[in-house]
Amino acid sequence: MNIVKLDYNRGNTVTRANRLFFIFCTLYFLSRLIITMYMSIQINMYGIDVANNQIEDLRYPVILFNELVLVLLPCVIYTIIYRLNIPYGFRFNSLQFKNVLMVLFLCIPLYVFLSSLNSLSFYFLQRIGEIPANDIPVPQNAGEYVFSLFIVAFVPAVCEEYFMRGILLNAYNRRGAFGAIMISGIFFTIFHFDVTNLFAPFFFGIIIGYVVLKTNSIYAGVLAHFLNNAIAQTMQYFLYNPNSSDTIHILLEDLPTILLQCLVSLAIILSLLMAIKAMNPESKLKKPIRNPFLGALDIVTHWPIFLSLSLYGAMIYLKFGV
Repeated sequence: MNIVKLDYNRGNTVTRANRLFFIFCTLYFLSRLIITMYMSIQINMYGIDVANNQIEDLRYPVILFNELVLVLLPCVIYTIIYRLNIPYGFRFNSLQFKNVLMVLFLCIPLYVFLSSLNSLSFYFLQRIGEIPANDIPVPQNAGEYVFSLFIVAFVPAVCEEYFMRGILLNAYNRRGAFGAIMISGIFFTIFHFDVTNLFAPFFFGIIIGYVVLKTNSIYAGVLAHFLNNAIAQTMQYFLYNPNSSDTIHILLEDLPTILLQCLVSLAIILSLLMAIKAMNPESKLKKPIRNPFLGALDIVTHWPIFLSLSLYGAMIYLKFGV
């Protein structure tokens, strides 16, 4: 008797996923241009102080618009058009308690590692231009803090994981897990359109991509994503100093401490990833169907990704003028 193995990802091809990613990049780029033009008009008409106040007032609505309209809506349309099976096609499998615990153990060293990476990049980027100290809203009271956890931590975790570790990671996993994990990191970096936040999204995408594949559950990614954002928001709420500088300055004498934090946290992360691997022996990573480095060249030269990288470069130019 022949056993037929259903392929719930058949409609979720690499080519289609790349086009979806390009659609997001285009929509995001256009939205940023519109916001920039609008703020320029406001500055000319009412002055910089009024414009800055408007930016503060619009931060939560802009986050919701980005996540629900620019990220989630195209993904839902994509899923409907290609008749994809969400529970089976995107690893919407229950997350075992042992894996919940491992993700919880992982969240603190992961946050320290990503923050240290960003600090190292800030040291060099601050020579090119000013780096804002706060790019997400800072809660002013307990009620706003709880509200911000939903807007800044939960909603992005759900929407972005559906896109990144749901559609994109699973599309590329058909060609092999190693390439899928690496591409997940690259896409997550471009997705943020922020050169000052370059290395953290890349390594976050790699680490969480691996965890999702090994636990066979996208909920591992959602939980890790939520915890990372929630920790960042909590740190801002409890440690925010209104008298502190609006820009980030990393001193040379701070680098040894930052580097030590980076290495120690990375060692802990690698140990936890090895534990996750040992605890989930049934989840085998798919072997690559071809040389992953040659496959990466094909991906970069594919027109949707090439144009997405071009838009990313244009955003860097607009931000730093270099």
